[in-house]
This record gives sequence, C-alpha cells and structure tokens, in this order.
Amino acid sequence: MRFSSLIRIGLLILFSISPFLAILTSYISSKGVPFAEYIGGVKDIVVLFLVFMTCVAIYKANVIKRKSMTMFFLISFFLVYFSLHFIGYVDLLLILDGVRYQLIYVALGCTLVVYNSFTLKSFDILPLVCKIATIHLLLALLIAIMEYFDPSVIEIIYGVSKENMNNVELAVGTRLISILSNPINLGAFVVFGQICFFYIAESKNNNFTWLVFWSVSAVSLFVILFTYSRLALIAFSIVYAMFVFRGVAKRRFIIPVLLITSLSVFLASSITSYDDFSGIIERLSNLGTSKEYTDNTRVNNWNSAYIKLINGDPVSMLWGLGSGASNPSFNSGGVIVENSFISILVDFGFIGAGMYAIIIAIFIFNAINLRHHKTEESFLIITFIIFFIVMSMGNDFNRNFPFVFYFWLFFYFSFSERNGVYKEKVC
Repeated sequence: MRFSSLIRIGLLILFSISPFLAILTSYISSKGVPFAEYIGGVKDIVVLFLVFMTCVAIYKANVIKRKSMTMFFLISFFLVYFSLHFIGYVDLLLILDGVRYQLIYVALGCTLVVYNSFTLKSFDILPLVCKIATIHLLLALLIAIMEYFDPSVIEIIYGVSKENMNNVELAVGTRLISILSNPINLGAFVVFGQICFFYIAESKNNNFTWLVFWSVSAVSLFVILFTYSRLALIAFSIVYAMFVFRGVAKRRFIIPVLLITSLSVFLASSITSYDDFSGIIERLSNLGTSKEYTDNTRVNNWNSAYIKLINGDPVSMLWGLGSGASNPSFNSGGVIVENSFISILVDFGFIGAGMYAIIIAIFIFNAINLRHHKTEESFLIITFIIFFIVMSMGNDFNRNFPFVFYFWLFFYFSFSERNGVYKEKVC
C-alpha cells in the first residue's frame, strides 16, 4: 500500500474516532479494566504514526516544487521552533503533557503541509471529513436530546452517573454533555458540525438537504443553549448569521428557512420548563455586567499568567516557559489560563505567539485565495477559522482534543485545496 493511502486512512480513522475516546475511556474504566486510563494514548500513537509516515512520504517523493520552497522553509522553521520547547522552565511531566496535547499536532499539521506543498498531491478527504462530521453532529444531537429528557442515558454510555462527572452542574442548571463528556466541548462540537453540514448542503444544493440542515440548526441551538456555554452560543450566532447572509447572497429560500427555524425554536421552548429558560436568561444576562469581566475567574487567570510571564527574565518572555507550562488541570503544577492565545504566549513566548499569528494569517490568506475557484471550500475554511478563534478566547483549544486536531487538519486543507487549484492551472 502506498504511503499516501496509509496517511489518508490514518487521518480518516483518527477523525472518525475523535469524539468517542472520552466515552470509551470512561466506560472501560468503570468496568475496572487495568490501564483503561491509557486508552487516550491510542490517538497519540496514531498521530505519531501519521507524522512518521508523512516524513517518509516527503523523503520518497523526490520532487520539490520551486514555488513551494519559501513556504517549506517557513513551515519547517515553525516546526523546529515549537519542537524545541521541551527546553523550558517546567518539569518533565508538564513537558510530556505539552508534547501529547500540542506539539505532536503541530508536527502533524506542518508535515502534511510540507508534503502537499512539495508534491501538490492531496489526500482528497475534505468532503468525506465533512460527511463524517455531519454524522457525528446528528449522533451528538440525538444523545443530547435523550439526555435532556432522561439524564440516565449518560450512565449507560459512560458507565458512571452524570452526577459524578465534572463540569456538569451550575447554579442555574445541569448542563448537557452528550458524547463529548464536557458541556463546553459539546457546544463547540455542535457548531463545528454545523459548519461541516453547511458545506455538505452547499455541495448537494437541493431543497430537501437545505430543509434538513436548517431544521437541524434549530435543534443545535436548543442543545447549545442547554450546555450553558456562552462562547459556544456566541460562536453559533456568528456562524449562523454567516450562513443566512450567504443564503441571501445565493438567493436560496431564506424565508421558508427562517420560518422553519422559528417554528422549531417555538416547539422546543414549549416542551421545556420556565425554570430551564430562566436559567439560560440568567446565564446570558451576566454578559452585560462589568463584574463579569472584572471579577471573572478566567480573566483573573489571564492576568496572572501574563504577569508571571513578563515578570520573568527576557529569555523566558521571548522563548516562553516551555511546552506544557499552561495546563488547564488543577494541581498539575502548570499555569491555568483558559485562553488559547495567552496559553501559546506562556508556552512559546512572544516569538511563538508571533508565529501562531503568522500561521493564522496564512490560514486566512489561503481561504480567501480560494474564493474565486472553490467558493464552498473557501467559505468552509473561513467559517472554521472564525469559530476556532471565538472558542479560543475562553478555552485552551490549542491543546484541547479533538479541536487541536481539527485546527491543524483544516490548516492542511487550506493548502491542499489552494494547491489543487494551482495544479489544475499548471495542467
């Protein structure tokens, strides 16, 4: 089997299992199986295998496109710089943690981009990835709706009762987690699924698919509301507005869509209690108060992390504290941040933060460059970038699986789709 086929299969397998690893780990652990907590390491092995196979494929390619040399050196410099951050001011366990949750995905994204830039060959998996994501979305929504009416479904699939799980209880109510084990991850996952489903709907572009999409959007809004994740709701609102404006620009049937969505939200509200919605309103109303930003735990964490970095020596400011220095787990010994951009600043310093900014700029540039040749792919990637940036403002998505994997996979897509256009022109 060719290297490119192995890489393609590996990427699809990793993407397919990405939402289910938390369920699998929890369920097997509940049965007392030894070393069950190490099941999550399967994804690390798959990623390392993919990095290795991609490096071999690059070596075996024996072809370098002159057009790609500048990007090759730039991406290679990024990879070397980030990989060297096992050198830092933190202990070995935090470094290993940083390698597992950050660096191997940086390596995967960069090696995939180098392979594509050198050979102009694509694995052609973007449509299939979006179809799989759509299936994931429908399954997550189904489990979430079942969970809303009967929380015991969580015990069936996780092996532990919902009351004994972390981050599910707030003063305003109990949060939905579905297959993601975490309400914030569920909210983000639903938005990501909607983005991929929109791409599928645009590709098919028939009335039935659009009807299903907008109806699913209403269910997605319902689920996101009951995750009580405000960032997920903000991300959904922005993405949904982009969908509607794009539909208007394309002269698609927006009025029926809005009517169906409004009706779906009304029906959803009619089967929920007043107390449920009063909790949501209370949760959202806090966004308009200054106290929410001056006396917020996340904001305090950001300030503490930034002060810790700038109070160090000049080298630590530029280089950072090392891979894994920012860690969302209590008692880990790391700096709790809950903001991707500040986490990157803490781990990789001002130089690394500047490099990440360049990566995002390249990401956006590639997406915009596609708009005349592959409008659906361009819109998909731009929407994903906006979603990721919004969610990163209050979460460490730079190290949160599966979203860190999604980021680097879509970064690769921005090159593979752009270089596909270039290849077509050459041919």
